[in-house]
Amino acid sequence: ECLLLLALCCREGLRGAHRGKGEKLRGGREEATEILAGLVASRPDDPRFRYELAQTYAMDDPRRRDRDRGEDGQAEDRLRRGLEQMDWLVRRHPYVSRYATGRARLCHKLSGVYRRSGRWSEAETHCRRAVDELAMLSEQSPDVSTYAVWLGAYANALADLLVRRGRGTEAQALLQENLIRLRAI
Repeated sequence: ECLLLLALCCREGLRGAHRGKGEKLRGGREEATEILAGLVASRPDDPRFRYELAQTYAMDDPRRRDRDRGEDGQAEDRLRRGLEQMDWLVRRHPYVSRYATGRARLCHKLSGVYRRSGRWSEAETHCRRAVDELAMLSEQSPDVSTYAVWLGAYANALADLLVRRGRGTEAQALLQENLIRLRAI
């Protein structure tokens, strides 16, 4: 429990106050990742450790990275590792919605990485996974408007991808469906 708390504090940048803000956050996430990976290795069946490790990996925001320094590759690696953890969690705990929403978020972020590097097919695959995940959650829990809102955002991103790939008709149908769903909430 103490190691988990330490990892969460590191992840949030509460250690290493003597460093600059960006360096402090990056170093804290690295330290948190090490601690959490150790906890997962020592107690592989404890979902709390895997979830927090996946959340730590998901903290990378590839939109704000300097692609010239090759950091998109690092972000892709971290996001893939996070997705592996969320896949494990969803397989073993299919009724825990925060695992499914976490997986959708990671898929959406990975889609962005692939999109920026011109890997359109991979971008579409992961964006569709995010949309499908949120559509399922939204259908299972229609009273949770957050799912519909995130589904709307992910569906818009998918429609944009489809337009860029020359599939405007499919994008238009998706956007019309999205408008109907969002107006309902």
